[in-house]
Formats: sequence, structure tokens, C-alpha cells
Amino acid sequence: MKKGRFQVLTDAREIELSPLIDMVFILLIFFIVTTVFVDESGFETAQSRPAMNPEEEKPPVVFVLRSNGSIEFDGRTISLSGVGTHIRSLVRRGEQPVIIQIQKGARSGLAVQVMDQARLAGAAIVNFSGLDG
Repeated sequence: MKKGRFQVLTDAREIELSPLIDMVFILLIFFIVTTVFVDESGFETAQSRPAMNPEEEKPPVVFVLRSNGSIEFDGRTISLSGVGTHIRSLVRRGEQPVIIQIQKGARSGLAVQVMDQARLAGAAIVNFSGLDG
């Protein structure tokens, strides 16, 4: 047998991209047309009303929690049950804020108990703050 050159005939086939691009555009148009645009309104914020008279604003009721576990009000030591009594007598209609000042090293469980007593007594606004010293 004689070795000779032979040609490999290959059918070079190319992928036609035109129909594929057309199909992508058709799908894109279909999804754009069928998309539903939702009008999301978000959530509303409650705006505080301005005070009519600055003299009507009362100072907040302040309780101090010491690191030794005591609760103080106006420089006097009170019990946990005394918190509710003081708040009931001082806070009218829940508008006067209650501030619980926590000294470093005080128990967080006691702070939660004081907050619960304040809420049960009718305080609508209870805030925590740190106390230096």
C-alpha cells in the first residue's frame, strides 16, 4: 500500500445565533410586559405633637439602680414594690417619661424588674441610661 496524503474533509458547521438572539429578545419583552409593579407604601412614622406650653412639661421620673442592688428615688432607697407606688402617684396619663439610670455593675435582671413595675403602674415611656460612678 502506498502511503499518500489524504485530505480530511470536514463539514464545518456553525451554530446559527440569530434565532437564539431573537428568542432571548422575545422572552425579555414577554417578562417586561407581564411584570406587575407593586406600589409599596412602607410604614408610617408616628410624629410627636409639639408641646403647647413648655411649662406643662414635667421632668422625668428618675430611678437609680446601684451596683449593690438598691433602688433609689430622690436620694432615698426604696423597694421594688415601691417603684409602682411612686409611678402611680407621679405619672399622669402615661405622658411623663420614666428614666432608669443603671450604675456600672448593677444587675440587669433588676433593671428589667423595675421596667416591668413601671409599665404595670402606667408609664408609657421607660428609658434606660448609664450612670457614671
